[in-house]
Amino acid sequence: MVSASSEPGEGHTDDRGQAPRQADAQLEDFIYHVTHDLRACFRAMKVIPDWICEDLEKSAPEALQIVMPHIEMLTTQARRGDQMLLDLREFSRVGRLSDPPGLHDLAPLLEEATAMSELPTGLRTEFWLDAPQVYGPRNDLLRLFTALISNCGKHHDQAAGQIWVISEPEGPMVSLRVMDDGPGIPEKFRDRVFDLMTTLKPRDTCEGSGVGLALARKVVTALGGTIGLRETGHDRGTCVAFTLPGSAPEAATEQDHSAQQREWHGIRPGPTY
Repeated sequence: MVSASSEPGEGHTDDRGQAPRQADAQLEDFIYHVTHDLRACFRAMKVIPDWICEDLEKSAPEALQIVMPHIEMLTTQARRGDQMLLDLREFSRVGRLSDPPGLHDLAPLLEEATAMSELPTGLRTEFWLDAPQVYGPRNDLLRLFTALISNCGKHHDQAAGQIWVISEPEGPMVSLRVMDDGPGIPEKFRDRVFDLMTTLKPRDTCEGSGVGLALARKVVTALGGTIGLRETGHDRGTCVAFTLPGSAPEAATEQDHSAQQREWHGIRPGPTY
């Protein structure tokens, strides 16, 4: 018989952490199924305006000119809604539909993430990989780097610019920074940027669903790392600093990291970075 004064772990199982985990899993499952069903509605909202335009062009071209601005507005909102659902679906997949964890080279991951980010032509990416490998599910790592690199591109305010990705050994972890030379984030907003569905600019001026940095935080924390904003040392620019495992948990030793091969890609950033 267990007395009422027994501590957790002495005679019974402490399940205080089970309820939040189950609630999170239920929420993510709900998001996944809702986004799947709602996407059919948004796809219809993108297609039906085209049918309306085709009918009006044949029967009442004058009316088409009048309603065209409203048709374009409807199409834009449908596209944004569909993209938001896609981003939420990716968010729900992190940790739930993940690949088996493994050790992955950063260079090909970053190159693939850059290609998926569809950056403006004037933005260049440079990789400085003093720690060339990270450990985790490949698809979640790809989601992480795509979200961070895409975020740099969406918020850059100039025709030409630079994005750096830097990695360095930090004990059993790898310390990473994704930085740009864009406008930066005002200090008063820095506590909010990792919240889900948070955007700092109207969507008419900057397309974005507000999911990217929340997804990045979810991937990093699921792998036992930390993430936050760091000063760049310049008047402009944003630096997202985070940590990821550098090897499988049972293989993480100081000797492994001291023997890690150094690999350089691109131009080394300036000393203040």
